[in-house]
Amino acid sequence: MPGTLGSNAVTSRVEADRVRLWTGLIDFVTKHRKFAEAGWAMPQEVVDAIATVAEKLVPASPIYRHQRLFSERDFELYEEADNFEEQHKKLEERRQKAVDEVFATGGVKAVLEFAKAVESPWRVGMAFGSKSTNDADVVILPAMLESDNKSLAQFAGGFVWARFRVQEWQWIDSIDTSTWSPAQRGLLLAYLPFAAGTWERAARLLGDDQSAYWSKTKANPYEAAKDLEFAIDRLVEHGRPCAAVECLKRLLHEKRPLVSAQAVRVLEALLHSPEDIRAMDGHAIREVFKALQESQDTNSDDLSRLEWAFLPALNRLHDAAPKLLERRLADDPTFFCEIIRLVFRSKNVERSAEEAPRERVNIIENAYRLLSEWKTPPGSTRVGTYDGEALSIWLKQVKADCAESGHLEVALSRVGHVLVYAPADPDGLWLHRSAARELNAKDANDMRDGFGTELFNSRGAFWASGGREERELAAGYR
Repeated sequence: MPGTLGSNAVTSRVEADRVRLWTGLIDFVTKHRKFAEAGWAMPQEVVDAIATVAEKLVPASPIYRHQRLFSERDFELYEEADNFEEQHKKLEERRQKAVDEVFATGGVKAVLEFAKAVESPWRVGMAFGSKSTNDADVVILPAMLESDNKSLAQFAGGFVWARFRVQEWQWIDSIDTSTWSPAQRGLLLAYLPFAAGTWERAARLLGDDQSAYWSKTKANPYEAAKDLEFAIDRLVEHGRPCAAVECLKRLLHEKRPLVSAQAVRVLEALLHSPEDIRAMDGHAIREVFKALQESQDTNSDDLSRLEWAFLPALNRLHDAAPKLLERRLADDPTFFCEIIRLVFRSKNVERSAEEAPRERVNIIENAYRLLSEWKTPPGSTRVGTYDGEALSIWLKQVKADCAESGHLEVALSRVGHVLVYAPADPDGLWLHRSAARELNAKDANDMRDGFGTELFNSRGAFWASGGREERELAAGYR
């Protein structure tokens, strides 16, 4: 008996090696024939010779012969280099025929074994489900939905998706789920389109506790024709704020207005979510912020708090900015002085050797980032004009407060940085005369130093042009 078992194991390994060799050869031949007309392939006689060897190694069993069709790399299986839509259709037909052959050798059991052997069990499930009957439903559902075997669970998902694609809601409503667990019902629904019809059935089949569905659904917002606002609230309720952001992104893509209070709730949920927001679409978050910044319905306190929390994501490199915080710096000298005191040490206080706690370090880094990115100079108005008197009043209070706290020099330097972005004067001078007047004051050396530094830095990266760009800049300033 031990000898028999050992012999079977050796036979299995030999068969597996043969299948791998045949798969490699047939993939090679397919690839080179596909590109032969473009002159990229090996000589035709070499390819034909390899094809002859491959034909001698073709596995007899369809379970081995068809595994290569169920990979995640469809393009490599196309037999021609153009007309991808037609090639995809042909590939689906080949997959369907392959699963039919496997089924003919041993029924549903053979198909399940096949699914466990391929790279993409999901595609086996789709091919089998598109022609399956209620007899297969009984074997696969609900047991395979929550199988410990990952391949079988993926197969079941593809099966449900295909069955629904063919028979739609008639098939779903015909399934008797009375003996199913809530988890099984939720998984069935999770493989259906993310749309109102599924949400209605989630309410009907799961009752008050719908977490089995909302925590599992892939939540593809582009499957929903309406009622995304409803879905957004449910996703947040069930700990899926990242998916909710994707739904907000679709609303914005279609030029549909956001409900400001709802968008705020989504962003606040992101801050406290166990989900890894580092994998989140940063562009989507920035687009939501832009919409909130432009909306008249957004609560300014909420937006200010969220801009502070998401400050690292709101930078001009990605065409975003914490506009409300920048506006507050420009309008409120007390807030500006508070940020200065957070970032910089007072000259009236001895340097402490004690290391700051991590939480305070994060606050300091945020405050420095805000100052460094600040492009809204004091005196700017909300209608796009510039108020020189407002600048003078703001600057007077900053000087008084920072002189008292021991931060005057560094505060004036930061003011100089932001005054680079003051607009041109209505009479044609390249800088508004009220800003120039403050910079020309006898006690404005620190401000002028900051202005000069930012002026140089504001050019960013540039290519040398033999001095042409510098001469143009000099002419403008003169």
